[in-house]
Amino acid sequence: DELARVLPVVREAVRWQVPVSVDTYKPEVMAAVLELGADIINDIWGLRR
Repeated sequence: DELARVLPVVREAVRWQVPVSVDTYKPEVMAAVLELGADIINDIWGLRR
């Protein structure tokens, strides 16, 4: 599952104040990483999906 792979990495990067950009098309992943403090979301489908 994408969330299981991405969240631990984002959480640790944010903790170290590393700028975070996440590539995804899934709204649930977008919401979760933004809540953790991700800086940039790249919708890889460009809102077409």
